[in-house]
Amino acid sequence: MGSLLGGLALQWGFFVGLGAIASFWTSPWAIAVAPGVMAVMLPVGLVLGRIDGHRGWCWFLRSLDAVEIADGLSQLFPLLVAFLFSRLLRPFLSLLRPLSRLSAPLRRLLAPFRRLLPALRWFVHWSPGSAHSSSHPEETADGR
Repeated sequence: MGSLLGGLALQWGFFVGLGAIASFWTSPWAIAVAPGVMAVMLPVGLVLGRIDGHRGWCWFLRSLDAVEIADGLSQLFPLLVAFLFSRLLRPFLSLLRPLSRLSAPLRRLLAPFRRLLPALRWFVHWSPGSAHSSSHPEETADGR
C-alpha cells in the first residue's frame, strides 16, 4: 500500500509540477507554484515509497510510458528555450532601456494619426476589390 501511495504522490507531484512549469506561457503564477508542488510532493512520495521498501519510486517509473515522457519533455522544451534566450538576451535588453524614454514623445507625435484609424479601417473594409464591396453577379438591379 505504501508503494502505491508513494508512486501516486510521486507521479502527481512530478506531472503537476511539470505541467505548471510548462504552462507559464498562459498562467504567470505557475512558475511560483510549480517548485512548491514538486518540493512537497516528491519527498512525500519518496517517504511513502520507502515505507514499503523503495517500491514507490519503481512503481512511479513503471507507470510512465514513452508517450508521457515525450509529452513532458516537449512541454519543457519551450521553457528551456525561453530560459536560454532570457540569459543570452539580457545584456542586449539593457541597451533598449534608454529607448523607453522616447515612447511618451512618440505617442504624442502619433496621437493625431490614431484618430484616423477608424476611418482607415472603414476604408480598407469597404474599398473597391474587398469582399464587402463587390457586387454579386447573380443579383440584378430589381433584386432577382
